[in-house]
Amino acid sequence: MKKGKMFFSISLAVIVCTLIVAGTLAYLTDTQNKTNVFTVGKVGITLTEPNWDKGIEVSKDYAKIIPGKTIPKDPTVKLIESSEPAYIRVKVTIPAALKSILEDINVNEGWVLSKTVGNDYYYEYKDSVTSASQIPSVFNEVVIQGAGATNEKLEALKTSDLNITIVAQAIQSAGFTDSTAAWKAFDGE
Repeated sequence: MKKGKMFFSISLAVIVCTLIVAGTLAYLTDTQNKTNVFTVGKVGITLTEPNWDKGIEVSKDYAKIIPGKTIPKDPTVKLIESSEPAYIRVKVTIPAALKSILEDINVNEGWVLSKTVGNDYYYEYKDSVTSASQIPSVFNEVVIQGAGATNEKLEALKTSDLNITIVAQAIQSAGFTDSTAAWKAFDGE
């Protein structure tokens, strides 16, 4: 019986020690939690044509096609204030019949004609821009040819030939080595 009491006493001591150690461990542990909050970046642009809009408001004959006439047209793209740095380009769609009576378009500094697809002309601003960047308009005017805009060509123009459509596009510059890589990704190539 002495062995049984001794075994019981040792077992009881082991259980008590285990409970004390387990209780001590509970008081000596610590937990830390950290939550990382991410935000979503965005790219936002505006497209305006200040001189074109001003002229249309002044005169309904402002955009009338007359041989030799210079028509102010100034597509201007700006990044909105909260936008991430981005590359920008403008797709200008000019119907072939209208293009045939226009002088070549002279783009402003920083802009280049990067590609032509059918009647679509892509003008790209080569540098990454921020909302604080001062970007010139893509071009300032379109000029109707003098001698090249014959009566026959003008009379052949349909209403659908008289529209120049401008679409501004932007893509973040972060993660791309240059604008060529960015536009390749944008176009899904």
